[in-house]
Amino acid sequence: MASKLRPMTYNAEEEVRAQKNQATYLVQLAGRTTPKGLHCLSMRLTAEDFALPAEERQLPNQQRVQDPDLHHSAVFTDNVLACAVVVNSTVSSAMEPEKIVFHVVTDTLNLPAISMWFILNRTGKATIQIQSIVHFEGFPPINYNSTFKQQNSRYSRYNSALNHLRFYLPDVFPQMIRLCYLTMMW
Repeated sequence: MASKLRPMTYNAEEEVRAQKNQATYLVQLAGRTTPKGLHCLSMRLTAEDFALPAEERQLPNQQRVQDPDLHHSAVFTDNVLACAVVVNSTVSSAMEPEKIVFHVVTDTLNLPAISMWFILNRTGKATIQIQSIVHFEGFPPINYNSTFKQQNSRYSRYNSALNHLRFYLPDVFPQMIRLCYLTMMW
């Protein structure tokens, strides 16, 4: 039994070593091939947000955020550019963009960057509300982290609370009668 387990253990260790080498190579490749402008975008936007006076950090039309007569859409993301593309695409193809309200929910780390993006790049007459996931009481559920950490997924986006928040839309936005969930592929 021991003579059979030894080669199996050795093969498993070799596979782990090869996977670690491949992961290191791919991280280095991604770091070298990502344009610096995109790589540092969140960092630059966050720095600009912190430098901006508090009274200038407000997005326009915030009084319309709860208006039930408008078309409400939810976007859950931690990706600044993907969020900008979804919002701008929706606004540019809408017949009445002034009737659209976007509820963007992100993590605490990306909140300043996404906020600053939409402060600098206005979306016309559409209304945007940007919130952190920590603003929602009761989410994630108590057993959320332990359940998904046990899954050991290679892809962190599958374990992300932002990915699973869509299943809790009625709990996250209880005041909304109609809400459209916009998704993006990354």
